Amino acid sequence: MFPLYVWHLHECDPRKCTSIKLKKFGFVKFIKSLKNVYKNSIILNPFSTKILSTLDKPIVRNGGLVVIDCSWKNQDILNNFKDLYNSRRLPLFFAANPVNYAKPYMLSSVEAFAAALILLDEMNLAVKLLSLFKWGLNFMSINEKLIKCYINSKNSIELMNLENEFRKQFLGYVG
Repeated sequence: MFPLYVWHLHECDPRKCTSIKLKKFGFVKFIKSLKNVYKNSIILNPFSTKILSTLDKPIVRNGGLVVIDCSWKNQDILNNFKDLYNSRRLPLFFAANPVNYAKPYMLSSVEAFAAALILLDEMNLAVKLLSLFKWGLNFMSINEKLIKCYINSKNSIELMNLENEFRKQFLGYVG
């Protein structure tokens, strides 16, 4: 299993927080800052200019994967970290969580981990994490077409091209 980390900023309702539940079941470790993982881990950030791909698997295997758990209302925090050394974003996925259901890119922490694990060819672990939530496996269903295409991608350029096609198809724009 890959080391999974959460920098938890305590901005959400603890009863609905997916990263707290992942921690409770022993899947993630909370970290106090990004200093300890900055150069060795992949940090998921929706504002990064690079997309996570299978080429990142050796980095994740050795240093882990980090999700910054903060409110979507506080995007300034994430935007401040867009150019971190190993910052990566996910391509288009639709949320299945009850708060942001069917919204593009508005993933919960567990959905972000699952999407990343899918891209890193760790489907079983992604499903295991999602299955902790009654709505979790819906993430696989509503993203089925995307997942089938993404898992055959060899690098971030292919993923970006696919994402642009899907953005045009589902959202009506590219960019």
